[in-house]
Amino acid sequence: VEEVNQEAVMKLLDDSEDLIAPVENPFLKSKGAKRYLFLGPNEQIRDDEGEVAFQAGPVGGFAYFFGENIKNISCRFYPIASSGQVCNRAKMTGDMNCSLLPRDVSCEDLQVPETGIFIKTEWF
Repeated sequence: VEEVNQEAVMKLLDDSEDLIAPVENPFLKSKGAKRYLFLGPNEQIRDDEGEVAFQAGPVGGFAYFFGENIKNISCRFYPIASSGQVCNRAKMTGDMNCSLLPRDVSCEDLQVPETGIFIKTEWF
């Protein structure tokens, strides 16, 4: 778990507003989590000068926002420790289909470029 610096928190809130979802899990809510966002593999959040303010881990993870007041919001990043590579972030509302993927799956294994559909063509 890594604390996200305040500058990166503000950029996330400004730039990713449509991708931030409310926390619905009762356990996470009881710990103070209000909203969350998926960050993709090695995704970078840059400050106004273009410098990297925060970078997600090699397979991405979830940033959880704590607090109601915009000036006091904190954010903690929980990296994905063991899973197939996640190739693109998604708003985590509505129906989702998923499957277990091998640890070394590549984005090329999953995406059909002409359709934008993600599939796995060769199973382990």
